Amino acid sequence: MSDLPLLAEYHIRHFIHRGVHTTGKLITFARPCIGYLLQGSAEILLNGQTYTAGVGDLIYIAAETEYYSVWSGDPQVDWYSVDFAFTDPLAFSQFRFQILRGYPGERLRLMFETYETDPMRSISELYALLSHLYGHRMEQSDYVPKYSKIHPAVEYLKAHCTEPVRIADLAALCGYSEAHFYTLFQGLMRVSPITYKTNILMQKAIRELLETDDSVDIIAARLGFSSANYFCRVFTKTVKKTPGEIRRSGKLPSPAPMAEHHPCAHPERHAYDDPDEHPCGE
Repeated sequence: MSDLPLLAEYHIRHFIHRGVHTTGKLITFARPCIGYLLQGSAEILLNGQTYTAGVGDLIYIAAETEYYSVWSGDPQVDWYSVDFAFTDPLAFSQFRFQILRGYPGERLRLMFETYETDPMRSISELYALLSHLYGHRMEQSDYVPKYSKIHPAVEYLKAHCTEPVRIADLAALCGYSEAHFYTLFQGLMRVSPITYKTNILMQKAIRELLETDDSVDIIAARLGFSSANYFCRVFTKTVKKTPGEIRRSGKLPSPAPMAEHHPCAHPERHAYDDPDEHPCGE
């Protein structure tokens, strides 16, 4: 599976606790999480059932999952905890809670060991892990995520990310007033519709930079920008690397916080018309 979306967030931690560790409260995950047991065991209480995981088991907890957990070991329990988010929160939402028994842990070890020293390597290992999980190991469900309320707008933005867009038109697709739609979209996606559109567009830009030899000018024009300079400015602000750095590295970038934009400042204006020109620093 080579079409994984761009990451918006990614963290991996190594937890160690003596005896028993419990969350003590109901947890609702806003984004997917992976646990991998190195020592001890874990009990996950979910939907009135108890699931037990042991050493070498991988626990996948999907976004919007509510559960309690109890982690125990003698003398200690330790595990890797990975949480991540795609720029498209709807991506792979059909994969729900699962425990994969006896899953190889080498890739998770490399993710943790390189997370601080070589983040690009850590990101690469995460993409490989997710590609294997989603493409070969995990079972899909017919789960309908809460994002279905704005699904028409999300699909439209993905299909028309290179074109101008108005908040009023997106609201109409979902059957809401403009104000209600914006509040709902912001609450569910954690970014505005215009920022989401920009994130999707930058994902396309990264693919073009890595998979074609086209110049930045050609890519910028294809993606709807009025100039290569403005494209470079938006790209660098969003991805935290210049187009030239991404192309030279030949790898997907590490996730970085996405800049927020006011959604209604110029509702009739092309989203990528540059009011003035500046060098892009490629």
